[in-house]
Amino acid sequence: GGIAEADVVIDDLQGRVKVIHNCTASKAICVAQEARVSPDGTKIIYSVGLGNMLVPVTAEGIDLGITEIPGLTDAQLWVYDLTTGKSAPIPHRPPRAIDRQPEWLGNDKIVFASNRGNTYPFKFPWGAHQGLDQFGNGRCFNAPYCVSQEYGYGLEGRSMQLWTMNIDGTDARNITPHENNALAPAVMTNGDIVYSCWNAHENKNFDASSGNSNNAGTAANKWWLCRTDGNGADGT
Repeated sequence: GGIAEADVVIDDLQGRVKVIHNCTASKAICVAQEARVSPDGTKIIYSVGLGNMLVPVTAEGIDLGITEIPGLTDAQLWVYDLTTGKSAPIPHRPPRAIDRQPEWLGNDKIVFASNRGNTYPFKFPWGAHQGLDQFGNGRCFNAPYCVSQEYGYGLEGRSMQLWTMNIDGTDARNITPHENNALAPAVMTNGDIVYSCWNAHENKNFDASSGNSNNAGTAANKWWLCRTDGNGADGT
């Protein structure tokens, strides 16, 4: 459920690797990831996520000797200039915003997933993990996080939606304000954007054939493919 620390590197496929953002050897708890090259091949945009702790990773009770960030507290987009060899964060980011998964709409404009809209996904109408089951046992297995929503209540639990902006941080616009969650934008050759949209609006225990009120089953697939044009219009 966590994210390991990682770097963004350029590999010339001849055995020479250049690290352009180093998280694994830095004092910061961070992950540099999701690098994308601009259409003209002059810039690389990527996301740097920050955390406040590293925790050991175990499997079946065995310590695997690696650590991970259990959750990101915020994330910022950076741009690396292949001509100058310098990186810089994109300015004008709201405090504690999580900006991730950038894609190029052109050489100077991007689309990305962000929670800077300050909204939360809809709550499920029934607390699937609250109270006791028919045997008198609590349904909660990971207190105090046993709630009927599949997201946290902190700032990092806000809805991820698609935003566009210039690479200097100006003209930031939420193009999917109607979405509970929107992730993983991919720009097609005609400029349209395909993305993953979340459609879990009802009681999760009715979504699985094995589910009932005392055994809330795993929800059926709620992530759909959606598309919009580059301005957030004509959505399907």
